[in-house]
Amino acid sequence: MHHERGPERATPLSHGLFRMVEVHPPHKPGIRRPHNLDLDLVVFDMDGTLVEGSSWEMVHAHFGVSNHKNWEAYCRNEIDDLEFIRSDIALWVGNGRKLHVSDIERVFHNTHPFPGVTDLVKRLHEHGVSTMIMSGGLDILARRVCELTGIQRYVANGIHLTEEGLLTGDGYCLVKINDKGLATAEALKQLGVNPARVAAVGNTKFDIPMFKQCGFAAAFMPLDEEVVAAANATVRDPDMRHLWPHLQAYRAPGARAEQ
Repeated sequence: MHHERGPERATPLSHGLFRMVEVHPPHKPGIRRPHNLDLDLVVFDMDGTLVEGSSWEMVHAHFGVSNHKNWEAYCRNEIDDLEFIRSDIALWVGNGRKLHVSDIERVFHNTHPFPGVTDLVKRLHEHGVSTMIMSGGLDILARRVCELTGIQRYVANGIHLTEEGLLTGDGYCLVKINDKGLATAEALKQLGVNPARVAAVGNTKFDIPMFKQCGFAAAFMPLDEEVVAAANATVRDPDMRHLWPHLQAYRAPGARAEQ
């Protein structure tokens, strides 16, 4: 699995850095695909939406540590997103432990997407709809999920590595936990997509800012009622294929897709 050392090629923005990574090439030009959906892009949250659990917590569990105090400090606004990431990484490299990126990769070897994700993604692509992950989780897992499902792009947070692939103890934040709307808006801008023709899929209240940047929002396997209230549709079954009818039924304001 290929990894980059950090956001060296990220675009500087007023709120930090931004980088959108393309894992799978876009549709080849000249190939006509049916496009009877009023959507050009579907943006997925990752942790809890595409896979069960939190990517950060998976690593914590692997090393037998807890970030509960870090999370409480973040919720009290005592640390920002980047400091929260650094404090989590510090739990892994504590007591002088030297970790290679492969040690983190191995944590995710048995992590697989929810049932139906790959089928849904394939169907979206067959209808000319692009796909992307927008996650405050680890980019190492985001890339793996893209490779497993065919999702084309991701924006996620990550860890800095040395040239040899060792963790430096530092990380980078591209997607703020409390405001995924910032990164979502920037991604749509860079892709040149009309927000009204974008669907967002998430599972917690932290996905609501992402929802607000998109024309349609779906709560998949929701963990709180706030995200349900903010969504246009809710699927409580762990098979993501159940999202298809909701995406198919959506009608973007102002324009209809060709039938």
